[in-house]
This record gives sequence, structure tokens and C-alpha cells, in this order.
Amino acid sequence: MNLLPSSELSSDRLTFHLIDESIHQEWLPFFKDEGSTRYLSLDSGTPEEQCQRWIKKQLGRYENGNGLLALRDKDSGALIGMCGAITQLVDGKEEVEIAYHILPEKRNLGYASEAARAIKKYVFDVEFVTELVSLVHKDNEYSKGVAHRNGMLPDGETKFNGDPVVVYRAKKYLEEVSFGEYLGAGFVLFLLIIIVVYLIQVSMDYFG
Repeated sequence: MNLLPSSELSSDRLTFHLIDESIHQEWLPFFKDEGSTRYLSLDSGTPEEQCQRWIKKQLGRYENGNGLLALRDKDSGALIGMCGAITQLVDGKEEVEIAYHILPEKRNLGYASEAARAIKKYVFDVEFVTELVSLVHKDNEYSKGVAHRNGMLPDGETKFNGDPVVVYRAKKYLEEVSFGEYLGAGFVLFLLIIIVVYLIQVSMDYFG
């Protein structure tokens, strides 16, 4: 299963790109910020070593058809963060996770939500899978908010890489059914109004 976009992916403010080793200096500030790495299970080492291992891990994932993509500002080309669909083994089951990480100076500007929504739409549109998850540390309120804004709902808790996480899940068929249900409910309401109006008219004619 290849979860990597076959053509350039973009959203309102962002473009998505495969990374390579040249991104090291741009991405390094992420590992120098305690708030960025607080909820991540990273091997010990200097920020430089952690950054290098991170990049190497994504390049390895690319060989298996998944991995995080660089998020760049459409206008300036500046690096904003990373986001993508990655395969994870959760409680013995293979899941496809939407993961998102934003540089510290770019947080709280809606980039994570924008990127996560774009990845979800892409994966669902090309019908790779019908369910997606985001694994969020139970204390990470920022990432919980992103998952909620991406239309995902809590689906239990578990341990992942030794950390307690909430499994947020989105199901494609529920999103499609929800839209159909709205249309169906509106149609039923319309019929009820017609019937009520008809009965009132019949009553008026009968008693009039």
C-alpha cells in the first residue's frame, strides 16, 4: 500500500513534499524545543543526532510507501512542519495514522489542522483505507484539539511505544453516511410538513 502522494499535494496555505537529508538544518529547531519533543518517544542523544535519526526513519518509511512529508508555506517556501500518513502496529493490528508535527514558532496558527485535514482527504479520496487514526499522548491537549478538528473521535486508550495514548479514529463510511443522513432527515422533515399541511387542509374542508 503506497500512501505517498503520486502528485503534488497542497492545501490553502501549504504544499507537501518528500524530504531528504538537506532538510536537517531547517528541521533541527524542532528537536531543540522541549515542548516539541515532550510527548515523543525519542532515543537519547543531542538534538542534531535526534534530527538525523528522524530524517533517516522517514526515508526508510518512504521505501515502504508511507512517511511524513515536509509542509512548506505556499508563498515563501519556508518549512512549517511535517505531516503524513504512516503505518503503525497498534495492539497487534496494522493501522494508518495521520501524524503531524509543527515547528515551535509556527504553532497555534492552524497549520497542523490544515495539514491533517488534507492528508485525511487524500487518503480517503484515493480509497487506500476506510479508517484512519491519530495516536495522541493522553496529556497532549494541543494534539487532541487537532484530532478533533480533523473530525476524529476518541476510540479508546492504549500503550504505544510505552506511552499512554488516546486512539482517535475517523471512518470514511461514517462521514459519507452522515452527509446522507442529513439529506435523508431533511427529506423526511419535508414530507412531514406536507402531510401536516394536507391534514390541516382536509380538516378545514371537512368541518368548514
